[in-house]
Amino acid sequence: MLFRGSGVNATSMETARSYAAQMERYGGWGAFPAIHGVLMQIDQADLEEYQEAEEGGYAHELDYSRPLTEADLGREYVSIEDGHHRAIAAAMLGISLHLKEWEEVK
Repeated sequence: MLFRGSGVNATSMETARSYAAQMERYGGWGAFPAIHGVLMQIDQADLEEYQEAEEGGYAHELDYSRPLTEADLGREYVSIEDGHHRAIAAAMLGISLHLKEWEEVK
């Protein structure tokens, strides 16, 4: 699943790798708390913002789980409010996000 961090705190890949190692030992989410986020949808403004950031060399600062493309227009993603390191760890292992609660935004 596509997700985007809130940008509230910096992402530490060392922390994400540590969480991934623990999740691997658990065989999934184990004792980790679920993620809190809001369900959003990629729109044209998101794509334009990403393309501008990509051209400017700062797309990583937008904190999407992967690069955006035109094919993502209309795709849902989770805007993570709490748990971006856990989400990155899950993505590293190819396991789905465990969402505590989310609110659909149209």
